[in-house]
Amino acid sequence: MAKDPAVLFYYQDFLVGTAFFTNEQVGAYQRILCWQYDKGSVSLEDIMQICKTEKLWLSIKHKFKMDPDGTWFNERAREEKIKRQKHKEKQTSNANIRWSGNAKDMPKPEVALPLEDEDEDVNENVNRNSPEGMMFRSWGKHPKNLSIGENNLLQKIWLLTGEDPELMRYAFNESIRMNKKSFAYIRTIVENKLKERDLQKVKKKEIEAKQKKIQEARELKPDQETAKIFKEISDSMKVKKSVEPKVNDYKSSAAYLKAKKEFERAIQR
Repeated sequence: MAKDPAVLFYYQDFLVGTAFFTNEQVGAYQRILCWQYDKGSVSLEDIMQICKTEKLWLSIKHKFKMDPDGTWFNERAREEKIKRQKHKEKQTSNANIRWSGNAKDMPKPEVALPLEDEDEDVNENVNRNSPEGMMFRSWGKHPKNLSIGENNLLQKIWLLTGEDPELMRYAFNESIRMNKKSFAYIRTIVENKLKERDLQKVKKKEIEAKQKKIQEARELKPDQETAKIFKEISDSMKVKKSVEPKVNDYKSSAAYLKAKKEFERAIQR
């Protein structure tokens, strides 16, 4: 059977999905998709032949997944090709019935399969891990119904999350819980969550610093063995005895640490 020379192109979905792509990225992305439609998947060698630079490939790589054989494919493009193939098979079956003379087996005109199944669940046309997919599943709003301004704002929020689907999904779930379906509220949730994460990182660093200080204090706690080592170093380096830290003269680890540093500076002279 000859290869199918055409595919359905959902131009609005394509515009939404590449809203922040450069012309160079759009061109490379479209050519890889065309190559996939022809071959089923694309090897990394062919991808690099199209992209020319690793930087360009890495900038659009998130649009593709890897097959077990190491080739790459776009999930949406593969689904569309499978749906079109099923449609062709049904149309072929209908034609065979028609030409065989079994008209009674033909589906009624009102239920004949159209070129594109208009009753198809639009969920299948939206990647569930994309910001558009999460918006659709949370708010029931299809990307096709977004204005240019709304789409730009959605993409900016997506970039703000660092393209983190978990954070984006959390923001949409919170908007549903609070019954506030607006992009402004989604952005506020994301910004607050990012601030919370930053504070957690700062607190973690503070705790680690405190634990380090405690450990150092324990290791530097004055004892007779340390004093003995200091004395040996002092004798070998012929340092004045007045420089040598005396354990019993210090009431805290901090004071002892200060004396130790002075002693080390002295023996390096």
